[in-house]
Amino acid sequence: MRFTVIWLPAAEQKLTEIWLASANKPILTRLIDELDADLRNRPLTVGESRDDVSRIAFAGSVVAEFEVHEADCRVIVSAVWRRA
Repeated sequence: MRFTVIWLPAAEQKLTEIWLASANKPILTRLIDELDADLRNRPLTVGESRDDVSRIAFAGSVVAEFEVHEADCRVIVSAVWRRA
């Protein structure tokens, strides 16, 4: 089953800021593309669970917080930040 991945505007904006500040944009782009593909194809096995629906996943130094809504086949990425 494939899921639709929705990046909320705040998460997209933060990801853009992280990408613009990145010293290695091609690698960061590849890692985020891989994360997006994993979220489409197997979101319940990506990252770590935080509560009933919230999870976090790591793409290099970038962390994404998301919720999986199985009934709607949707994944909502709500926040993104860079690990220290």
